[in-house]
Amino acid sequence: MPTEPETAYPRFKSTVTDRELREVYTPTPDECDLARQNTTGGVAQVAFLILLKTFQRLGYAVSLTAVPVRVVDHIANQIGLTVTTADLLGYDAYGTRRRHLRVIRTHLGIGAYGPDAQAAMEQAMAEAALGKDDLTDLINIALEEMVRLHWELPAFSAFSRAATKVRSRVNNGLHAHIGVSLTDEHLCQIDQLFTTDPQTHESPWNRLREDPGKPNLKHLKELLDHITWLSSLQIATQALTMIPDVKIKRFAAEAQTLDAARMQDMRGKCPTK
Repeated sequence: MPTEPETAYPRFKSTVTDRELREVYTPTPDECDLARQNTTGGVAQVAFLILLKTFQRLGYAVSLTAVPVRVVDHIANQIGLTVTTADLLGYDAYGTRRRHLRVIRTHLGIGAYGPDAQAAMEQAMAEAALGKDDLTDLINIALEEMVRLHWELPAFSAFSRAATKVRSRVNNGLHAHIGVSLTDEHLCQIDQLFTTDPQTHESPWNRLREDPGKPNLKHLKELLDHITWLSSLQIATQALTMIPDVKIKRFAAEAQTLDAARMQDMRGKCPTK
């Protein structure tokens, strides 16, 4: 499961530079006017601007006590005021913050996260999941689409859960596509891979999963023999023609971890002749 630092999910940097303070967190005259028009008192005015500038930077609202101290102090200094940690805790706890958020979203032209935004996020992931498999890729693509559509970003956990769910749904759909492409004869041929020889106690599936070995002359001959044997199985590989390579590699990696007994538990039953 990817973590926030492994994705493009916006978050505060560990160190805030002077340049970033100037270019990212300095309120404009219009923003200061907006704060004065929608607040009463110095604490609320500073808190409004902190909420505005951090929302503008991250794409979502954070608890003001989570904002780097340098950012808080810089914004407060820009309008000649100060706030304490207790002031910020109080602001986070009261309904004024929710009212201010509505004003800020309208000012920034950002829609509040809800069912429509979630649907847009999952749609972007579903389209990406047809050609990509890494959860980090799905999250980053959905992030880009959410920003493009001017939606407020949910918590990172929402992206993580959605990516896992959508990838599973897309992969299950591809499994179903492969399944309906197989005839009863194909299914029987595949079932035979998991039949264990009573004398050797080995199955064709074990042989299928063997590592090709080092690229020397001895192993090259073994590899050629292995390829010839694979061709003789006449497995319905045409069922995979519409499946992206990245998905085939993922499914193969999953299958590589399963022995014949576990594959038997999942296989379709061979039709009665």
